[in-house]
Amino acid sequence: MFSVEFPFSVQDLLQTTISLIQSTGPFLLLGIAFIFAPRLGSLITDLFRDDSYIRMELRNRKHQRYWRKELMKMNPEERALYIDPSHPKSKKWL
Repeated sequence: MFSVEFPFSVQDLLQTTISLIQSTGPFLLLGIAFIFAPRLGSLITDLFRDDSYIRMELRNRKHQRYWRKELMKMNPEERALYIDPSHPKSKKWL
């Protein structure tokens, strides 16, 4: 009935698409590398980092919590023996 002809074939369309992907592909990969390279680098350094400092901090926090509880059990006269009055945060314990 109606005969419609396109000025290009399916093969031409595929060739154009593939050449477009080939020309923009390296830029897309470079953009992805800029996004993921810092994350990958920090992941690798975190794997080899010495976490003894982190363990020490956790121990210090547990120790502080323990002494806070012990200080709250003491009466104010005993508490004053353990607390440095010159420290700014010590006022709440006296």
